[in-house]
Amino acid sequence: MKKFSKPLSVLLSVFLIFSAVPFCLAEDESGFDPQITLCKNSGAVITGTEVMTASCDSELVTVESAGDTVTVTANDGAVGIAKVTVNALEGFENTLLDSELNNADLYGDTSDGGDGTNAAYAESAVIKGKVSANITLTGKGVLNLNCATKNAIKLGTSGVLTVESLTLNIVSANHGISCDNIININAGGDGIQSAQDITITDGSFDITTGTGYDDESFNSDTDSRKGIKASFSSDEDSDTEDSTNSITVSGGRFVLNTADDSIHSDSYICITGGDFEIKTGDDGIHADTTLDVGQNDADNSLININILTCYEGLEAGTVNIYSGNISVVSSDDGINAAGGSDENQGPAGGGFNPGGGRPGQGGPGGNPGGNGGSAPGQGGSSDYTINIYGGEIFVNAEGDGLDSNGDLNLLGGSLVIWGMKAGGDNEPLDCDGTLTIDGATVFGAGSSAMTTVPRNSQGYITSRASAASGKTVNILQNGETVFKIKVVKNINYVIYSSPDVTDASEWSIVIDDSSLEDDDYALGDVNLDGHITSSDALLALQASVGKITLESARQNAADVDKDGSITATDALLILQYSVGKISSF
Repeated sequence: MKKFSKPLSVLLSVFLIFSAVPFCLAEDESGFDPQITLCKNSGAVITGTEVMTASCDSELVTVESAGDTVTVTANDGAVGIAKVTVNALEGFENTLLDSELNNADLYGDTSDGGDGTNAAYAESAVIKGKVSANITLTGKGVLNLNCATKNAIKLGTSGVLTVESLTLNIVSANHGISCDNIININAGGDGIQSAQDITITDGSFDITTGTGYDDESFNSDTDSRKGIKASFSSDEDSDTEDSTNSITVSGGRFVLNTADDSIHSDSYICITGGDFEIKTGDDGIHADTTLDVGQNDADNSLININILTCYEGLEAGTVNIYSGNISVVSSDDGINAAGGSDENQGPAGGGFNPGGGRPGQGGPGGNPGGNGGSAPGQGGSSDYTINIYGGEIFVNAEGDGLDSNGDLNLLGGSLVIWGMKAGGDNEPLDCDGTLTIDGATVFGAGSSAMTTVPRNSQGYITSRASAASGKTVNILQNGETVFKIKVVKNINYVIYSSPDVTDASEWSIVIDDSSLEDDDYALGDVNLDGHITSSDALLALQASVGKITLESARQNAADVDKDGSITATDALLILQYSVGKISSF
């Protein structure tokens, strides 16, 4: 895919499949108000059947010329929902473009502020669909959209854009795609790719690349099959320290099933809102410089990141987490701050450049963060850092739970971290610099082969007792249970730290066969950590399909609809509760 000359922004509600294409609306002489038109200049080659074909539900479609506009309409003049499919034929390269006369603000109807010069046709978009337009762009050919006015593609409040198979290139003066409803993307390569910035404020995105996270045909040396990517093309020389390539997400619903990274930036990613369900063969969310998740003192329910399967969950040179519900199941590290080349980077994008993010930026909401922006007093052996200031975080990793090539600062939030099982050479909390715990409540368990010791930290306790999967870990203060959790893998190391651990002699770790009694659970709190988050919804979903088995108390907590069984309905209800969509079960 060619680079975009302007930032690609997907606004409002969107399900995205590829990039953008020019359509606009016009009214013909018969008074029929077509749902969809393709806008071009007189030099564009559009021959209807030789290069592109169009069809609708009634299969009565014409491609008419009206000045510099090609209009696709149903011959029967039907109004209402218009479903139109545009097929770019294999072996042809089609270019749709507009001119300055398509700027409705300048040349549109006088009632809308224009001068009336092109009132009949000016739409400020190359492809525009009205309120209920349903547009599918497909084929094995190439479709280029060059927009000189505002949006390459614009859809209305009930519009749906689907892009399948074809190569879609967008160059736009403003937004590549602006959609108020749904965009669906099924991509053989990247789902969404921009050579500059990507901004998403809301919408619904369902993106599959290749055949999904278990795509056996994917070759990381030659292919790029990322979900959402801000990166220069592989044929361009670029230094990520000098490029923008940022991804900013402040809302939306994302279902990402990708062979490669689900969300990837050659530079900076900032997520302040949204619900994410991710399955990937590589990294869940990857930024070469800085990844910021959440905002200072924000409600955790604004962000729900559920990474069901991945190589590494969150990865960047510097990772800053301020708020949100985050659940990661990974085959390697759960959250990683590292340098050097990402072994699964693919042909587009280089190695890491730590820290930094946007020039002159701290963390969202005024938090410290980025290069040189670690917590005060934290030096570290390199520029790579994980800073956690808040949030509800669950990690179940086959490598390190949290792994920083520099400092690891746990300064707030609640964390349950399972690292590699006993006998491995990874651990729940790993760093090459200093591990600081000051303000967070942390439970970590896994292998004792390598155990990083907190320094200059709040109180903590540890145990090297062995425990098989299914046992119960009890955290006691003066003999009273403060926290208990079922072991999910064989372990021989536990660490627990909390601001309440002021006298370690009052605290102990006991591992036994005790059950989690009925009075030890609340509906929806499947992991029994005292909070209802997307992590609980994930456990309920896994139990519903037989991937895991829950003991009595967890079964009772997961069966929120009280029908005697754990189903996907229970998982959905728990997820809705965790994001505030429902207030009770």
